[in-house]
Amino acid sequence: MSYKLSPVAVVGEENTYLYPGLLNWTSWNGPFGGALLGSMIEAMEQSTGQKLVALTAQFLKTAKHGVPLTFKVETLAAGRAVAQVRASAYQDGALLFTGCGVLATSGDEFAAGSVGSCPVVRSAEASPARTYMKPIKDGLNDTVDIRIAEAVPSHVRLWARCPGAAGGTLGAALLAALADHPPYGVQLLKGGEWYGITLDSTLRIASQSAGLDGASWVLLDIGFEAMGEQFGFATVNLWSVDGRLLAIGTQTLRIRNGIAPGKTKS
Repeated sequence: MSYKLSPVAVVGEENTYLYPGLLNWTSWNGPFGGALLGSMIEAMEQSTGQKLVALTAQFLKTAKHGVPLTFKVETLAAGRAVAQVRASAYQDGALLFTGCGVLATSGDEFAAGSVGSCPVVRSAEASPARTYMKPIKDGLNDTVDIRIAEAVPSHVRLWARCPGAAGGTLGAALLAALADHPPYGVQLLKGGEWYGITLDSTLRIASQSAGLDGASWVLLDIGFEAMGEQFGFATVNLWSVDGRLLAIGTQTLRIRNGIAPGKTKS
């Protein structure tokens, strides 16, 4: 069974799902964006009984700490094996983000496979751990283990895992959560006062049947195709330790310089 980001309950309305707040995925400015995207994936998969192939989401507002999220899922088109689905996330009645995805009946026939090869970097064990200027107890920094394998012009490569997911399978929702590190990549490449805010995010699954434990190391190969003073565009290839391409993510980022007093980057 896939690791779940947070307990979920079906509320009164059909295909409507309630998440309690993703407290263990909290960063300084609210729930971690990757965990929000992963929660949307879980709601879509629960609604259709199928597995994610691809999802694109647009982030409209910043989620609040500890406030439950409600996901409303609508199937727009469905065939024998493939469904196209829209989902919207609300908090206190306000629309936070919305996305459209493709889901399919699970099976090897839906694994796209890779035409490239995994980059060669030092192991996770030999890579230094990411540090946080303002760690939050039982938050994001205690939920994920991030190691810096390499940071060179235009590329950042990170090892990532979720130790608490041990015993579950590494599903699309957890991959979405791990993939959301281009904002941190901006900091590594441009310096400590620079950071990114995700405006949109895409995840495409390349290996539906990876069969990996939820706590497995995943290599995040983050490439920046363009980055200026205001916007950046990034691609994240997610690789298993044995060199399998698991998923591909993309993001549009709002680039910022400087941090509000008393706050730090996630």
